Amino acid sequence: MKAWFSQLNEREQQLVVVGGILGVCVIVFVLYSDYVSPFFKNSRTGSQQLQQMQADLDWLRQAAMQAKQLKPQSSLKSNRGNQSLFALVDSSSKQAQLSQAVKRVEPEGEKRVRIWLENAKFDDAINWLSLLHSRYQINVEKITIDAVAPGQVNLSALLIETNS
Repeated sequence: MKAWFSQLNEREQQLVVVGGILGVCVIVFVLYSDYVSPFFKNSRTGSQQLQQMQADLDWLRQAAMQAKQLKPQSSLKSNRGNQSLFALVDSSSKQAQLSQAVKRVEPEGEKRVRIWLENAKFDDAINWLSLLHSRYQINVEKITIDAVAPGQVNLSALLIETNS
């Protein structure tokens, strides 16, 4: 190779050297752009994704804490004081403007109450039952509803505490 190079005239030698340098530069550029650059680009993208995922995790943790604070308390005693289920059903029906419709309230043990409403406004009765569930965790176990007039119903329901 050295003998061949020395046989070339000076101008050809310069051309071969410059061509060789350019060839090496092209090879380095191709290797860098095809193999090295994507590695660093993916590395940066991966670290950015990791930072974003960590920020999302922090946000989820904060949202979970807020949700726990907004969640209704599971203790019935703290929501209604020392009222028994019977007293709570009776007083809350009066607050829901159903006192005229309440015909009978009978306890069935400590955690169950049966109530009868006559000629009650349907919307008021349903809203009251929904309030009992959402605020006091009292569920309707059985219910019978008979329409007596447009918007008026007779209702019989067995209410039960879900926890105490």
